[in-house]
Amino acid sequence: MSRKKTKIEISDPETDRKITVTLEGKISPHFVASVVEDIYRKLESGFEVSADSPVSVPYVDLDSLSMREKVELVLLKFFRHGWFTSNDVQEQYTILFKAELPLSTISTYLSRIYEEGSQSILERTGTRKQYRYRLLAEKVKDRIESISKLDYLFT
Repeated sequence: MSRKKTKIEISDPETDRKITVTLEGKISPHFVASVVEDIYRKLESGFEVSADSPVSVPYVDLDSLSMREKVELVLLKFFRHGWFTSNDVQEQYTILFKAELPLSTISTYLSRIYEEGSQSILERTGTRKQYRYRLLAEKVKDRIESISKLDYLFT
């Protein structure tokens, strides 16, 4: 059985340049958009795109992420600065993934992430009834940079 191939052709009538991209396999619309955006950025900066020029777009299938990975993604994307509560995380999770996640589940994941000791990326304050969390900037700097490369997922 052959894999599905999708061919995208982009041409610029002013410069008579044409780019053809062939994608193979199960490809999400988000990934296609990110590839086109990456090519556009390279062309805008004067970079010559050729068959030997790799397109460096990270690909993440949101559906394949674990619940914990999804919660961490929300934290890194929306709560880079300042304090937040489990209610704040639940709200952003619902917006991003278009799915409800019980507040108790969010609270459990935040607590587990916090309780990782020296590996924890969170600090916590408040009482059990209303904990507030904040990302430890020095521990998530690289992760935040990686997440910023995935902005195509959040449009």
